Amino acid sequence: MCSNCGQELIGEYCHHCGEQKVNSHDLALKHFFLHALHELTHLDSKVFATLRYLFTRPGFLTQEFVAGRRSRYMKPLSLFLIASALFLIVSSFVMISAFDVHQALKADKSGQAEAAFEKLATKKHLPNEVIVDRIQDTVHKAATAAQLANVLAMALLLALLFRGRYFVEHLVFSLHFLSLIYLATVLISPLYAIVARGTWPFIALSVTPKIVFCVYLVIGLRRVYLESMTASVVKAIVAYAITQVAIILTQVIVMAVAVVRAAML
Repeated sequence: MCSNCGQELIGEYCHHCGEQKVNSHDLALKHFFLHALHELTHLDSKVFATLRYLFTRPGFLTQEFVAGRRSRYMKPLSLFLIASALFLIVSSFVMISAFDVHQALKADKSGQAEAAFEKLATKKHLPNEVIVDRIQDTVHKAATAAQLANVLAMALLLALLFRGRYFVEHLVFSLHFLSLIYLATVLISPLYAIVARGTWPFIALSVTPKIVFCVYLVIGLRRVYLESMTASVVKAIVAYAITQVAIILTQVIVMAVAVVRAAML
């Protein structure tokens, strides 16, 4: 009898839920460590293979997913959640993050945002720091949802540009592409800490990755959707530009919702 779902066991694994048959050997310390070692090495191989193809072969991971060859790679959503979490953490330290209210206030040279927060704090009879912390708390909670909204926006756009495909294909491609952007940004993020803002090196650092990402997108779209180079270039430019606008719009919406929520508390 399966200890997990109660079905009658036929063989080593349950045919209904996949749970392995339990025996006393499973509780032995040696077996536990060997099993843990196997899981770690298997996970390492998945991570290595996923990152290798993500950075070197645009669109390949999406091809593999669609073809049903999935067990050797990280799941697209898991990859994206890890990549976006790393991006949010790193960007709050070395870059101006749209999801970091304190950084946004420092970067606002006009002082309009700080003045608006002070006005709200006065109205609520609270210290300005409390209002900022409330807004930051809401933004922090909404950050992951906002990142996922960006994935959905890109997938919807791809569905319009490439008809006759299952929506999940567009969704998986979007997860992989945005994961690439987040991880690549994390890798080059130390440069933002040493390059002075407003200088030509800083401008080059800001523009060059965008060009690289766009070229990556062209190659990925051509590999997955099998269209001509001209069509792939045009659609990549459209997809990248609109996705960037969607990302900015999402950030603005999150900040606006956070301010409104702070005003209502």
